[in-house]
Amino acid sequence: MLTHSPELPTQPAANADKTLTGIVHTPVRHFPTYGLLTLQLPAMQMADLAAGRYFLVRCGAQSEFERLHQWHFYTRQPLFVAGIQTLIAPPVDHADSAPSAPTELWTLHLPFDPGQRKTTNPAFQWLQSLQPGAALNLIGPLGQGFGLHPHSRRLLLVANAWHIPTLFTLIEPMLDLGGHVTLLVDASPSPHVPIDSADMVDAADVVTALIPQLPIAVEAHVSVNPAEFEQELSNAIPWADQICAALFPHQHQSLADQIRKHRFRLESGFAQVLMQTDLLCGVGACLACVVSLPSGSHTRTCIHGPVMDLTRLAQ
Repeated sequence: MLTHSPELPTQPAANADKTLTGIVHTPVRHFPTYGLLTLQLPAMQMADLAAGRYFLVRCGAQSEFERLHQWHFYTRQPLFVAGIQTLIAPPVDHADSAPSAPTELWTLHLPFDPGQRKTTNPAFQWLQSLQPGAALNLIGPLGQGFGLHPHSRRLLLVANAWHIPTLFTLIEPMLDLGGHVTLLVDASPSPHVPIDSADMVDAADVVTALIPQLPIAVEAHVSVNPAEFEQELSNAIPWADQICAALFPHQHQSLADQIRKHRFRLESGFAQVLMQTDLLCGVGACLACVVSLPSGSHTRTCIHGPVMDLTRLAQ
């Protein structure tokens, strides 16, 4: 029980303990397969390096006092970057007034349970309850993210319907180069969700929600079953200069097989994949993120990922 009435932060800040204070700018916006939470954070000027990177967010506590005393959510939760927007500071009213520190709006991806329209994670449910002005404590951004090759002009983005936003920040940089972006979305029903479940995702809802979030120049295809998704991949892989993917782990080998089928071999650097593992500490100490590789070795995703070359993940 709290014995002190804590003062809640009201401004974004870089803290002495290397954490960040973020202020909720827009509460969680709900889409059929994910949510998006927008925070105001101190300016970091790294928009071109954010895709595939994540923050570890402290849930259940807003003030420094609460961070020390409230531990009903004892692990930080990983939220991947889905967008960055620079805020223009308002003009200073008086000549002797100090200018405001530059800030940015960071949109973070709130994952729902695979195959469903909601999250059963209590920490994420707490995040969904936050209103504008609420404070969050974050560590990050962490991890190795996606990279765009200097000469790539035809970018193929491939995602399941629950992780589409983790690829959003790759779109504008490619369009700014005069490139072409195609997004393939696998909205196939999850085998773990009963067909008659009220929470089962409808592909039409995914399309309706996705279109307003994309620049008009992006070509998007949403597949409703594995066969249709495989056909869309077959059509798109031959012309792509580069592939960035956010798929379930069991789909990595299939993607590699499709690339070899249509391009004869899988070359290093052609396809990058966002690994979906448990990310708890962000520094490789807890070993929760360790994954086995086809080579027989193991790697810590939070150190050597979470974005990895597909040649390391598939046989």
